[in-house]
Amino acid sequence: MIKIKDALNAIAFILTLVLVLYGFSKGYDLIEFFIYDIYFLVVIIAQILNLFEE
Repeated sequence: MIKIKDALNAIAFILTLVLVLYGFSKGYDLIEFFIYDIYFLVVIIAQILNLFEE
């Protein structure tokens, strides 16, 4: 059964992908690029840790 935590993590991951892809399509300035990339990496690491968590 899918837990609420897993569903929220999946939604956050999908929204992050949308945010990054939207930024690539409209164009980033340098500061936005680093902020979004750092945020994106943090979300990916959090998802990987959640995947291996028991």
